[in-house]
Amino acid sequence: MFEHEVQHRGERRINLLLKQATLPKIPNKPFDWKDIQLALGITREYVLQGDFIENQENLIFYGGVGTGKTFLSTLISINTIKKKGKKVKFYTAAALVNALLEANDKGSLGKL
Repeated sequence: MFEHEVQHRGERRINLLLKQATLPKIPNKPFDWKDIQLALGITREYVLQGDFIENQENLIFYGGVGTGKTFLSTLISINTIKKKGKKVKFYTAAALVNALLEANDKGSLGKL
């Protein structure tokens, strides 16, 4: 019974983190890596597992519309939540700018 409760709490935490992350919907298909260029020394596994987070590194995805930036960001976020139990928050560039401006006006920029 205790093990069941621990498992249930873990599932609830994961579901709460997924909800709070405000991740966009992604297609139910594998990610297409054919046009993705990774910097020297960075592997797909390193990116998908979110190892760069543990190393306090940033990743910047850039490219045209429909190239998979949001899809890849969402996959990384889901893996980070489910495998590492870390909190994640998804923003579009415009939404992040607006949130930063609003926090600055309220004097809570440091908290954001």
